[in-house]
Amino acid sequence: MSAHSPQMNQPYAVLGSDDLASHLHRRDLNDDSKEYRFNVFRVEIDDGVSHGLRPRDLRSIVKLCQVLAFTIADDGWLADDLRAELFALADDLDYITHQWSSNDNGSQTSA
Repeated sequence: MSAHSPQMNQPYAVLGSDDLASHLHRRDLNDDSKEYRFNVFRVEIDDGVSHGLRPRDLRSIVKLCQVLAFTIADDGWLADDLRAELFALADDLDYITHQWSSNDNGSQTSA
């Protein structure tokens, strides 16, 4: 690779919910730990992408957060307390999104 070519930073995982997607990156740090970064974008019909999100995307964002939380925690490179927090977040969001899918009209039911 020449000094002028951009280094390809391949995502660790590509995740999605409806029209939204996220590239999850994991970078090795010097002390045997990992750093995670992710983005959120809309995949357009013409194969383009957009970073502009709309109010109707909020449910998809919640679902995507659920998948991100579980995927990062499941990877196993975080401190135990943060992994437990992310697993709990994924469980909480799973409960919420399950409520949405239990309703025909998609509205959240009261517990």
